[in-house]
Amino acid sequence: MRLEAPFIQAGRYRKGRRGHSPTIIVVHWSAGWGDAGDIAAYFVDPKKTVTGPDGKPTVVPRDASYHLAIGRGGEVVQMVDTDDTAWHAGGGQDWEGRGRINERSIGVCLANRGPITPKEAARLGDERVFKGAHTKPGFKGYGTLFEAITYEQMETLRDLVGKLKALHPTLTGVCGHEDLVHDKGDPGPAFNVWNPRWSEHGLVRHVKDWRTSVWKPWEVLSG
Repeated sequence: MRLEAPFIQAGRYRKGRRGHSPTIIVVHWSAGWGDAGDIAAYFVDPKKTVTGPDGKPTVVPRDASYHLAIGRGGEVVQMVDTDDTAWHAGGGQDWEGRGRINERSIGVCLANRGPITPKEAARLGDERVFKGAHTKPGFKGYGTLFEAITYEQMETLRDLVGKLKALHPTLTGVCGHEDLVHDKGDPGPAFNVWNPRWSEHGLVRHVKDWRTSVWKPWEVLSG
């Protein structure tokens, strides 16, 4: 299904969901400086051309896509119909021990750089900088500076969750990419300070403790 938002078709997706219904909303960061439209434009062509050390061009496939992107100002761009499969969170299992995550989820990407350098932080200013360490084991190398997720993004996400739940009543939970895949750190600690009241739409946010491999509702961990 398509929302009332600009639609820019991603090149890497699969029609349908192979008999599955979406039950999870998975949140990502873009790891770049571009906004929602830039994220969508990046995934239009399923292939990209890179120049190798020998100077010759090589075509390699884009290996990912999202259903939706949310810009820093709260704008939304859709890239894949929510009835189709986007390639954003392959591998891993959810809190019920179920796989096939791409077929069973809707991927939402926040325009957010993620970890930033002190020089980048100084350029952005205090309002756009989040200071805090990543709590996931193995990600201390990220440091303690991240681009902040904006209020507008989270208000849009809260509204978007309600719309998606209305379109897909089978949705029951929300998690981060970092909760599903061992070597992923998004959407990171700047996302964890927000609580858009998932329960208003009948969803629960689930978080995986990678030290124990135990999933818990976010409310339990946040107090």
